[in-house]
Amino acid sequence: MPIYQRLTDRQFSPSAVTLNNLIHIVITGDTSQSPQGSSFKVTLGDVARVMSGGTGTSGTSGTSGVNGTSGTSGASGSSGTNGTSGTSGTSGINGTSGTSGVNGTSGTGGTSGTSGTSGTSGTSGTSGTSGINGTNGTSGTSGVNGTSGTSGTTGTSGTSGTSGTSGTTGTSGTSGTSGTTGTSGTNGSSGTSGINGQSNSLFPYNARTSITSGDPGNTNIIWNNATQSASTQINVSHLDRNNDDIDVFLALIPSGTTIIIQDQNNSTQFQKWIVGVGVDAGPNTYWTYPVTLVQSTFQFTGGENILFIVAQLPSGTSGTSGIDGTSGTSGTSGLSGVNGTSGTSATSGTSGTTGTSGTSGVDGTSGTSGTRGTSGTSGVNGTSGTSGVSGTSGTSGTRGTSGTSGVNGTSGTSGTTGTSGTSGTSAVNGASGTSGVSGTSGTSGTSGSVNILNNVNNRLTTATGNAGELQAEANLTFDGSTLRITGDTVMTGSLTAASKSFDIPHPTKEGYRLRYGVLEGPEHGVYFRGSTTQKVIELPDYWVGLVHEDSFTVNLTSIGKPCENYVIEIKDNKVFFDSGCEDINVFYLIYAERKDVEKVLLEYKPIK
Repeated sequence: MPIYQRLTDRQFSPSAVTLNNLIHIVITGDTSQSPQGSSFKVTLGDVARVMSGGTGTSGTSGTSGVNGTSGTSGASGSSGTNGTSGTSGTSGINGTSGTSGVNGTSGTGGTSGTSGTSGTSGTSGTSGTSGINGTNGTSGTSGVNGTSGTSGTTGTSGTSGTSGTSGTTGTSGTSGTSGTTGTSGTNGSSGTSGINGQSNSLFPYNARTSITSGDPGNTNIIWNNATQSASTQINVSHLDRNNDDIDVFLALIPSGTTIIIQDQNNSTQFQKWIVGVGVDAGPNTYWTYPVTLVQSTFQFTGGENILFIVAQLPSGTSGTSGIDGTSGTSGTSGLSGVNGTSGTSATSGTSGTTGTSGTSGVDGTSGTSGTRGTSGTSGVNGTSGTSGVSGTSGTSGTRGTSGTSGVNGTSGTSGTTGTSGTSGTSAVNGASGTSGVSGTSGTSGTSGSVNILNNVNNRLTTATGNAGELQAEANLTFDGSTLRITGDTVMTGSLTAASKSFDIPHPTKEGYRLRYGVLEGPEHGVYFRGSTTQKVIELPDYWVGLVHEDSFTVNLTSIGKPCENYVIEIKDNKVFFDSGCEDINVFYLIYAERKDVEKVLLEYKPIK
């Protein structure tokens, strides 16, 4: 009897049966577990009411049924017949070859290098290095490729056979456990640190400006140029102003050290230098140091109290790095898991028939070859090597001895002297004539006269252009020792004097005058000064013809904060400099020597 009929033939109280009882009855037809035994009747409405009630607790899962055995693989289908091969398309006609490009003209030969100067003869010098090869000419452009022929149409593909069903894949074996990692090697020891620089040191000295070379004298420092910022060497006494002997300390200053020479009472007046290798002029005398100027704000006067400060030593070299420790050995790899058995392969379907091949396209014509590029110019010939030194001349042969002189013949005997004749008598002198009468003297001419206009004592006179008239100049006087000129003076020659100054009414004190001496130096110098916020200073265009280009001295002074400013180069009538500060703001003062006049003759002996 169907299950649904067994249910509909029973009656039961929905509140007295559970869902599990109902399912059990539906599956097995056994009503013995119902509360009313076999005497109740179940309707579909009763089932619905039971299903819509609260969910009962889930029963334990039953054990899985045993999988059925796999069906045997179906027999392989017979292979389909291969389709007939399509006829091959006819080959395209080969295009004609393009004409070859015209060869480029050869590059002009490079100019020959100038020959080196010939040395004295002797062994030949080594040959000069060969000149650099000229650059190769650019290659000609490649010819345009011919268009490719159109491809033949592809034949239709045969229909593919149906694929057989795939066999089930075997289970993969479990992976082996990984081996343990080896321990890391120990780190190498660190290298030793470099030697620390010395602390700053300073010593009191006196500036000496009366000499520029030799022994500066005890407690003194001198510069080898009267313009101190243009100096290339300073000489430092072994005794400072306290008479402390620091000779050993001066010997320990290494090349590359930064020193500062400063006014003892004003730190804004200083010179900053980098020194080279010092030279001891003699035991317990003085040391000389080659110097390079970094910055200068002041020219020291003779006898001024100054400080010699060792500001910064070169950095020490870093220690060598320690050797890396050896790496630990790697752990052994775990064993690989056993591979699962492969499932049986399904049989392959039959292959479809192959379509016919399309005809081949016609080959395109080849493009014409590009023209050949011109050859590069030949490299300049290297200079010839210098000739070797001439060999020494051979020694001259010994001079032969002179032959003996012949014997002089004997002189003949002198003849006898004849007797002298008698002397004649002297003539008698005649009497003197009488003197003529003197003529009368002429009368004297009248004396000339001149009229001096504005005639005052000590005035020098100038011509007025009128005969017999001179002008006594009020602005030009001479009292025997002092020449006074009031007004402009134009001179085309040189002016030489023991001292020069200007003397003007005092600009701020009533009734006083102001006198300034002219700055002197061993050259006819000019200067150019100002301020800038750029890293380039453009010099006046006329300085190209006015000054010697190798005579420049540049002073840079930072505005607002201390900065390390330095000149990079001077070219194209411009000064290029850089700074340790990002924002540039400096005063500049540039000196140079005139080249349109003769150089100053510094020392000479007057001609008497």
